[in-house]
Amino acid sequence: MPGAIGRWSPLLLPAIGLAEALLAVWVAIGWKSRAAAWTQTMLLIAMNGAGLAWGRGAIADPAAMVSSNIVLLVLVWVVADAARR
Repeated sequence: MPGAIGRWSPLLLPAIGLAEALLAVWVAIGWKSRAAAWTQTMLLIAMNGAGLAWGRGAIADPAAMVSSNIVLLVLVWVVADAARR
C-alpha cells in the first residue's frame, strides 16, 4: 500500500495540508462545531494510525506524536463546545 501511495505523494501531501488548514478554519469559525470536531478526530486517528503502521521508522518519537495529538484533540473539542454556547 505505501508504495502505491508513494508515487502520488507530491500531490497527496499538499492536499492533506490544505485539508488540515480548512479543518482548522472550520473549527475556529464555529460553524457546525461538533461536526468539525468529529471530522478532525476521525482524520487525526486515521493519519496517526497510518503513520504508526507504515511510517513508524520515520517518526522520531511516536509516543510524543500521539500525546501531542491527544492534546490537540482536547483543544479542538474545547473550542467546539465553546462555540455551541
